[in-house]
Amino acid sequence: MKYKLILLFVISVLILFSYNLAQAQSCFLQEKLTEFQIYKSITAKSFNDPLLIGQCKGCIEEPAATCTWHGQEIPLQHIQNVTVEGFRDAQLVGQCQLHAPGSCLNGEFINVWRAPNEYPGKLLVHNGYQGPQCTYQTWIME
Repeated sequence: MKYKLILLFVISVLILFSYNLAQAQSCFLQEKLTEFQIYKSITAKSFNDPLLIGQCKGCIEEPAATCTWHGQEIPLQHIQNVTVEGFRDAQLVGQCQLHAPGSCLNGEFINVWRAPNEYPGKLLVHNGYQGPQCTYQTWIME
């Protein structure tokens, strides 16, 4: 009996913790919550897809990232990080100053690349090939 009570308590705490974590992360997750059975009549909610993307009502929206390139403020589209410097045709064409308030790279000068085979007609902003960084990110100049 004591074992069952302890187990029930532990499961309850885990469910409450996961529910609160789910609520905190729900703004960032693409798919809706789905229920699954844990123990007899106890259910919990979990995410179908752990990709951190999108927005929701009530979330604080960060300003879109921009980059100062040749004196102009250029909007950036954030994409999944790509090792641009690893492309055979990658050409380093300069640097721009990143303006992304939610990023640890905010204010840094980031490399601008051309990779015509992979991203024809686009300029990529990527901080690979710049030594150790707080994070590695990739954007496309719009």
